[in-house]
Amino acid sequence: MIRLEAAIEGNLTEFVKAEMTGGAIATTYAMTTASSGFVNEMRQQIKRAGLGDKMANTMHSKVYPPSKPSLGAAATIYSSAARKGIFYMGVFEDGAVITVRNCKWLAIPGPGAGIKGGRRVRPADISNLKLVFIQSKKPGLAMLVYKKGRESIVYYWLLKQVTIKKKIDFFNTADIWADKIPDFLISEWERQESALNSK
Repeated sequence: MIRLEAAIEGNLTEFVKAEMTGGAIATTYAMTTASSGFVNEMRQQIKRAGLGDKMANTMHSKVYPPSKPSLGAAATIYSSAARKGIFYMGVFEDGAVITVRNCKWLAIPGPGAGIKGGRRVRPADISNLKLVFIQSKKPGLAMLVYKKGRESIVYYWLLKQVTIKKKIDFFNTADIWADKIPDFLISEWERQESALNSK
């Protein structure tokens, strides 16, 4: 009430302008804080799920408009992996059963499969070794191994299907951070009010 009376006695237009500016800064701050917090938590979930740092670091956020504070600020959360045609989020959010199509087996890299060009070597990439196919007694399971004397090194586990369990919780985590936005906004606005009153 005191600030409003002071504004009426002084310049109401400047007062309203300052309040709108403060609101825009607080709104943008809230969206930036919530989206960054959400991305960081999702990265941790992805790492704990065993999907690695590289996959975790595909999670990003962008706040709009990017150049200035806005009362209508909004944030977008996305994975850069989707740009490369890797749509993993839904699979690890809901779980899935992956079955073979247009081939006999799914090849899962074993201890012998190396890394080339930043990815695991596929069976088709191996031409200098003779891999031996071994059928397991368990239905739907086989191996490609390299025999070196008495030692057998598993290069690939071969399966008819793979069941992926739920490993991340994207939507519930998003709801949790969305619920924090009003608190972030109010705390930032109050901080600005306190700074103005102290002048």
